Amino acid sequence: MIEPTLYRYAFRSVNHEGWAVFLLDAYGMLSVASDFGNYVCHWPRGGWGEGDFRRFLLRCDNSYLVSKLGGGRSRINGPRTKQSIKEHICRLRRERDCSAEWARTEWSHLKYHDFEDDSDVAVWLGETRIEEAWDLCCYGPEPQLVAFMEKVWPRLRVKLCDVLAEEAA
Repeated sequence: MIEPTLYRYAFRSVNHEGWAVFLLDAYGMLSVASDFGNYVCHWPRGGWGEGDFRRFLLRCDNSYLVSKLGGGRSRINGPRTKQSIKEHICRLRRERDCSAEWARTEWSHLKYHDFEDDSDVAVWLGETRIEEAWDLCCYGPEPQLVAFMEKVWPRLRVKLCDVLAEEAA
């Protein structure tokens, strides 16, 4: 079997952040080591179609890449969760689905929670009387991965565009 072409792209940090080493192969493997985390994903040939894998990566939008590189991991978003709970309590009050006393009690629970981690969520879930309260929790990608996509990934995109243009010339 013929070994696939391996591409290596390295970037130095800018203002003391954003260094990264990318390894890509022609069969659909991406591996990244960076100061914003380490990521790896493999796309089977049928998953990205014909042509150069690097061109496939250029076609991918950031939300798709976050879902792949994040491996389905997510983290509680404390501020969004707290806002979601407050909006729910206000809606219940407006629709007269709860008493003012009940709403005050639920609101007072929020003073003691920032929802910065799953243990804080678990404590709040034990205190609240809101039905199906877990549905009010908001999750998002790991902040480290978001920073990687904002600060490092665009540099790879520029490099790939340049390299592919050179190869085509």
